[in-house]
This record gives sequence, C-alpha cells and structure tokens, in this order.
Amino acid sequence: MVDRQKTVAAGRGTLTLGGLLAPYRVAMILAVGCSVLAAVLEVAPAAFTALAIGALSGGRVMDLAPLAVGLFGSVVVAHAAQMASALISHFVAIDVQAALRRLIGSALLSAPLGDVERLEPGAIRRVLMEDVERVEDGIAHLVPDLAAAIVAPLAIALVMLAIDWRLAVATLLPVIAGGVAFSTIMRRDNGLSERFLQAQAEIAAALQEAVSVVPLIKAYNVRQSALRRPEQAFTDYRAVVGQWLAFSMGGVTAFFLATTATLVFVLPLGIFLFGRHETDLATLAFFLMVAFGLT
Repeated sequence: MVDRQKTVAAGRGTLTLGGLLAPYRVAMILAVGCSVLAAVLEVAPAAFTALAIGALSGGRVMDLAPLAVGLFGSVVVAHAAQMASALISHFVAIDVQAALRRLIGSALLSAPLGDVERLEPGAIRRVLMEDVERVEDGIAHLVPDLAAAIVAPLAIALVMLAIDWRLAVATLLPVIAGGVAFSTIMRRDNGLSERFLQAQAEIAAALQEAVSVVPLIKAYNVRQSALRRPEQAFTDYRAVVGQWLAFSMGGVTAFFLATTATLVFVLPLGIFLFGRHETDLATLAFFLMVAFGLT
C-alpha cells in the first residue's frame, strides 16, 4: 500500500474523496475493474444455459461438456473478481479512514482552544468515529458498485441488442421506465433526507449529554429533566423516519413493479417471434432468463 503520510498530504486542505483516493488511483481502478467484470459475468449462467438448450434441441450433445466447463469457469471467475474488488477497496478504505482521523486530529490540535471548547464532545466523537466510518461505504462499496451498476448493464444491453434488438427492448424498457419513475419521485423529498441526518445527529448529541450528567442524576434524582432531550430526539427521529418511509414507498413500489414486469413483455413477444421462426429456442431461453434475473 501507498505510504500513509502521502495519503495525509494528498487529502490536506481538500478533504474530498478524489483527493484522498489520489494515491490509490491504480488500486481503485483495479477494484472497479474487478467489480465490473463480476457484474458482467452475472449474465454468463443465462448465456451458457441458453446455449445448452440450443445444443440439446439441435441434437449436439457433444457440445454440452465444454458449455458446462465454461459455465463453471465463469462462476469461479465472477466470485474471484468480486472478492478481489472487495479486498482491495476495503484495504484502501482502511488507510483513507486512518488518514482522515489524522487530519481531523491535526486540525483540532492546531485550532484555538476557545474554538475547540465550544464544540460538543459528542460531536467530535461522532465525526472521528461514525462520520469517518461512513467513508468506508463510499470507497469500499459505492465507488466499485456504482461503476459496476453503470458499466455492466450497458455492456449487457449492447450484447442483448446485438443478439435480438426486439427482445432486448422488451427486456430493458420496463427497467428503464422503473428507474426513471424511481429517480423522479425520490428527487422530490422536500428536505426529508437532510432532516433525517439532522435527527440522527441530535440523537447522538442528546445521548452524549445524558451520559455526561449521570452523576447528577444519581446525586440529585433529576432523572426526568435529564432525559427530556433524548426522549424528544427519539420522538423527532421516529416522526422523520415515518415520513420518509411513507414517501419512499411510492418510488420503491414503482421501481419493483416495473422491473418485475419484464417477463410480461418478453414472454409474449418471444413466443410470437419463435412461432414465426424469427428467433431460435436458445435466444428465447436466454432473454427469458435475463429478464427474470433483472428482477
């Protein structure tokens, strides 16, 4: 791994994900590449199974052995690529988290004492532990997974269009419609996401304050007043979560209804084309399995 001091230097003054990841560019490219490869190979079982169905329908039994080997090999490579992506990205995430904590520590040590004293201890702990911990999601999961979620479907879509554009459109159109509906609905959250994060922060601060006054609670029996802020924080948090669930279910429902409707479009069209001898059994089987897998 790259020297950690270089990571600190790269992130100093910027604190952007790109700046912190600059020393790990090669490692992250490798992690993204492995993640994309694993995602693309998810369609391999459908392809090999469809080819096996075509071989059986054509009486080419001898073709089954190499197809079985290819199927097994694609599954092994996909799992190995996914494991490699996860290991590389998590190692990078660990180093970046350590660098971030050093940067925050240096900022606190160099800041005027009065500024530091005005900060809540709970807020400092939350930034150093919980907020920095969330960086792992961005590096180890979001970056490689998002790249795979964009590149792999495009590659699979191009392959599907090359095989049969009519069945490809019938397979992809419901998914695209569901994605558009989901993103359109979720963009209109009216600040719910920000309120959710603020409610989480208020809970952490309230609990920290309650813990700090435990000696007073035990000495003067002021339990009710000491717990008033945490109780209100949990009440506010529950209200925000309830509003978020009620709002988001519309987008989630639209997305899943659309993605589970792929077979409704692909199956009738595939049967129609097969009956007119415009497609073969292997192609029909491939699109049916891909449509089911997209769910």
